[in-house]
Amino acid sequence: MIKIIPNFLSNNQVQEILNRFSDIPSRDIIDNTYNFSGINLLPFKEEVFKIIPKLRNSTYSVLRLQRINKDIPVAESFHVDEFPFSFVIFLNTLQKEGLLQIENTTISPRKGTLVTIDGKTLHKVSQSYKDRWTLVGFLSQDLFQLSYSSNNKSIL
Repeated sequence: MIKIIPNFLSNNQVQEILNRFSDIPSRDIIDNTYNFSGINLLPFKEEVFKIIPKLRNSTYSVLRLQRINKDIPVAESFHVDEFPFSFVIFLNTLQKEGLLQIENTTISPRKGTLVTIDGKTLHKVSQSYKDRWTLVGFLSQDLFQLSYSSNNKSIL
């Protein structure tokens, strides 16, 4: 199942995350599944949780800030994740690039929007020529069973 929660983060929260963490040296991950420049945020998770308290109630296998752009070619094929649940929070808005394709659904990056999927759902990201910033997490349980019903939109 795909869950989309618009405005999961406020503009202030997005800006705080980018201001605090985007200058930390990143590591490029380029393989056949994932291609991105990433910053491991697990060592900083308490700082992340102060900015985004809604993320606190779970155990993370991965929590990172990711960036793709014209210099980082994305993986062209669909893939699944090794973890039971994952999420992406878009930290900027893009038009017609950096799209998240989940099976037959295409999602344009919109600042503050959260998308969750289970680990067995096929997905991929289209190339972005501008910086596409996301906060990504891999979890062992579905953190987002919590009630955000006023903004929830579930599809599939």
